[in-house]
Amino acid sequence: MGALNSRKLGETILEELWFGEDDLQASNQEASTHFAAFLGEVEGLRPFPVVVQKVLAKLAQPDFEHRAVLRMIEEDPSLCAKLLRTANSPLFRGRDACVSVGEAMIRMGARTVTELVASVGAMSVLNDATGAGKLVRDHSAGTAAIVRTLAARRVVPSGTAFLCGLLHDMGKLLLLQSDEEEYQSLGNAIAAEPDRIHLDERRMLGFDHAVLGGHVLVGWQIPDPVPQVVAWHHQPGRAYAHAGQVGSLVALLRLADQLEALIRVPGAPDPAALKKLASGPDASFASFSAEELAKLWPELNEARSEALQLFR
Repeated sequence: MGALNSRKLGETILEELWFGEDDLQASNQEASTHFAAFLGEVEGLRPFPVVVQKVLAKLAQPDFEHRAVLRMIEEDPSLCAKLLRTANSPLFRGRDACVSVGEAMIRMGARTVTELVASVGAMSVLNDATGAGKLVRDHSAGTAAIVRTLAARRVVPSGTAFLCGLLHDMGKLLLLQSDEEEYQSLGNAIAAEPDRIHLDERRMLGFDHAVLGGHVLVGWQIPDPVPQVVAWHHQPGRAYAHAGQVGSLVALLRLADQLEALIRVPGAPDPAALKKLASGPDASFASFSAEELAKLWPELNEARSEALQLFR
């Protein structure tokens, strides 16, 4: 897929995914001008593999042919193997393993297969990250597993939640690959505090990794509502006012984002930390108490470990 036209981008989807009116730290006009130019430069840095983009484009068509998609996948042995590996991982597997991509498509349905293909594409982008990028990659994988587990406890599509978690910090990786030396100088701090670095990004660049990631995901044809959830995960007030599935996914993603940072520390959960997390707006919106999170802790920990294994 070619790069999006920056001027057209600035005229169309910026308003939907850009900062809300309550953001007092950015001048929308100046920041969006810089952002549109920057996006044109970084969008193609690490695009999804061409075959993944083609499969996603085909799956996005309402009248796509099942056999045509199956052929596209099976003609790429690497994609086929990775798709089956992901489908049969503990994170996705049902009672019985899928022995073929065709079986996976029939059993899981087009939506889940779309999410799986996008997940495999994300893994190829994330997998060879090093330094701060590796920390972002591991955090993204862990967050994806945790948010999927949380979503399974609520009326929220768990596959969509997983994809939101996997892609929520894609903008950070793009920034790390860019020539923004000031940003790269932040080092490991980029992955250390899940709900802080976006403020430094806005001061430094005029936009944050969430907005950047959301726009790039639109260009990669990642299905809705994932780009919007990614773009808004540091704009919770806007997401919760929007409510619906977007609000629920943002709440679960933000909760998983913070839980992953806690689970990284070995040992039993800190009751005070869980109580503080549960008293916040994200857990409240998603209706998770400290007691429920404590009970889920072993399952969340195991799911995180399983997701990290997918990247090795």
